Amino acid sequence: MDRHVKNDYLWLQGRSKTAYQILGIDVKSDLNTIKKAYRQKALIYHPDKNNSDNSAEIFREIVTSYNILSDINLKTEYDNYISTKNNIINSSNNVKSKISNNLKNEKIAKFKADLKKKEKDHKLKTEILENKKLDDLRNYIPSFEKLYNQPKSSIINDYKINDKNKMPTLTVVSWKNKKDFQLDEDLIKKLMEIFGPVSSVKMFDNEPNDNYHSANVDFKSSIGAALASTHAYYESSKQWDHINMHKISTLLRNVEIKDAYKIDWDNVDTTKLNSIDFISYSILME
Repeated sequence: MDRHVKNDYLWLQGRSKTAYQILGIDVKSDLNTIKKAYRQKALIYHPDKNNSDNSAEIFREIVTSYNILSDINLKTEYDNYISTKNNIINSSNNVKSKISNNLKNEKIAKFKADLKKKEKDHKLKTEILENKKLDDLRNYIPSFEKLYNQPKSSIINDYKINDKNKMPTLTVVSWKNKKDFQLDEDLIKKLMEIFGPVSSVKMFDNEPNDNYHSANVDFKSSIGAALASTHAYYESSKQWDHINMHKISTLLRNVEIKDAYKIDWDNVDTTKLNSIDFISYSILME
């Protein structure tokens, strides 16, 4: 390869397009196709016929591409160069893709780990809150140690209810209205009895198209009312798992003490409360 040809060959290697792309032909094109493509391009981009600023450079690309591809030895060498270059590019792209996938997988794994940690922390906080309520009961109910491993509803059922409770037992329960599934008084009673025995349930005059429905629920004990009104309904519904009402319980939105505004909570004389009312007051004030 003489010096002039070598310089052209190296110059062509530095172009953004290959000789085949410059002439607009396939790598398997024969000599006749190469010559035909060269003539067509040369007629368009010859500086004597094309006044564009880059016509001379484009014409040099066309001539050099033709000179290389029309020489069988130069074409073979050039094809080997193109093949090696493509292999390097593909290998580099594979490495980049692998690195990108690894980074993506690491991000997904980190996201899942963070989500799992948040769920674990949330579960722990919920358990701490529930255990605190149970600890309150243990502190004020003498027989609690014997009943400690039983559900809260069992604890309240087994403990003797004082008929002179002064803390409120009447609550207002609200839930999401589903047109294809309606909660009735029996279902509301079963849902609320997780907190303690229920005396009665009375539905409001709910309209079918209302987003939320409500009912008055009167507990037999103020403890049941206190536990129901302090439960985080948006966060936890596992309490209903053992009675197979987990899915239905997710419709619950809120429980409020009926006429809570009538009670002067800050000035309650706790020394005059009976044990049941004192427990209820402690739960409500925590």
